Amino acid sequence: MPVPITRVIDYWDLTALTMLPLAWLLARIDYNPQIKYRRIFIPLVGCIALFSFCFTSPPRYALYYYPPNQIRFYGNFKTSKSEEQILDKLTSKNISFHIDSVSYYPIGDGEYYLRTDEPIDSSKWVRVNNTRDSVLYRRMVERPFYLIPSYNLDGQELKNVKMRITQGNKKTFIYVESFQTDSKTEYNNKLEKQYKKHFKKLFE
Repeated sequence: MPVPITRVIDYWDLTALTMLPLAWLLARIDYNPQIKYRRIFIPLVGCIALFSFCFTSPPRYALYYYPPNQIRFYGNFKTSKSEEQILDKLTSKNISFHIDSVSYYPIGDGEYYLRTDEPIDSSKWVRVNNTRDSVLYRRMVERPFYLIPSYNLDGQELKNVKMRITQGNKKTFIYVESFQTDSKTEYNNKLEKQYKKHFKKLFE
């Protein structure tokens, strides 16, 4: 689905089962109730029921941040080459890469930190405070991605280039999500266009 859905365990929802005996008793009675203002009450009851079903505890997330030297690139490229051909081209250029599915992000000060990954339960959340001599990280299991530890882009060294490759019917889509750089040059729109032009040529 295009929207994220999270299941939140709430045992108070079980109290709704107490209405089942009443519903069973009413079902045994054979009658045809006449409801006045039917056109008004049916949409009204429908709206109330919708919000009643949706009214639950929101999912908790650990607020995390990207490292200071990490650039969120979000570059989308497409090519007629297959995923195997793209990887072969990287190999021919002596560009090393590996597949991963776990990322670590530093957690913001005073935010929630999830002690266990699964299941997501509110009882597993504790509020913690980062201190000056330590940093807490959130471990995130994501959809598999390719990670290039080091890449030379026109004299600039990019580290941990994170990208995903999706095979379509006629085209292959490459999504370069982020990378890290220690360059003192400020990352701006000009550099972004330069980098996108470089990657577009690389994946052609």
